[in-house]
Amino acid sequence: MSHITITQAEVGAVLGRIADGEVTQVILTLSKPISGDTGEVTTLIICEPTARQMEAMDRVPGEMAKIRHLLAAINKMAPPLLEGMAGRDMVAMGALVGAFLGGAPPIGGM
Repeated sequence: MSHITITQAEVGAVLGRIADGEVTQVILTLSKPISGDTGEVTTLIICEPTARQMEAMDRVPGEMAKIRHLLAAINKMAPPLLEGMAGRDMVAMGALVGAFLGGAPPIGGM
């Protein structure tokens, strides 16, 4: 598995490498840490979602909430923890999910 650690500013440069299969996992350094019960979260992992994760994501109302629930599942954390994520990090994660799905929007045209 090829994985890389990037910042939000580097997302655009890595999308093609994900779509080509060169990168199979991305660790995104958040632009602003998320505070939770177990301390601060400074990075999140994103990879190609499984069918089960996508089905669970599809049951959640709201486009951004779908991405948040998917990220929570991949990172093994409660979805409410990610409610404090910076908007630009959420948009970056949506773009990364789309790249892992072959360039398609993750759900509903996001």
